[in-house]
Amino acid sequence: MLKLDIANDLLMNSYLGAFGQVLSNLIINAIVHGLAGRRDGLMSISQRHQ
Repeated sequence: MLKLDIANDLLMNSYLGAFGQVLSNLIINAIVHGLAGRRDGLMSISQRHQ
């Protein structure tokens, strides 16, 4: 399961393609290396203001 804790009004000034690729790689690596052979698990993505 993927849990998102991100504000609906979050704005980001970045290169969307690059950010999407990094996020995709993190999720895939978590599934392959952290959840391999399991049928359950939780990935959580959250944001915070700095």
